[in-house]
Amino acid sequence: MTSVEEAFGWLSYAEDTLQEAKDTLAIGKYGVAVSLSYYACFYAAKSILSYSRERDPKTHSGVISRFGELAVRGSDFPSEVARFLAYLAEQRGRTDYDLGYREKWRSDNAAPLLGMSETFVAEVRAWFARHHGHDPELDR
Repeated sequence: MTSVEEAFGWLSYAEDTLQEAKDTLAIGKYGVAVSLSYYACFYAAKSILSYSRERDPKTHSGVISRFGELAVRGSDFPSEVARFLAYLAEQRGRTDYDLGYREKWRSDNAAPLLGMSETFVAEVRAWFARHHGHDPELDR
């Protein structure tokens, strides 16, 4: 598999996960929707790392850090959108590992996190359009 195929595979996985987050939010599983929102961004970040032929970091924090170095400081990914990845990782961690916190999610505070995820994945798609020459959606 080439780095481009792998990158677009990760981006496709991100988009599928984003849809799962939307579906999950719609049925009232807010904590799960928060977790899936993060994972959609995580897979999208991995797509840029794969495209850039980066070694796959072994931890979530490694992906977040390397993504920041490569896509933001070393490229033109919007830094304000890139911050969503770390924020969603923090919320996912609290949601997945703190039962009391997970129970506090409601639509009105989970939905904005899903919105962040949608924005992040859209920006990754736009990054590919700028750097690869077309929208990777065409390769699906």
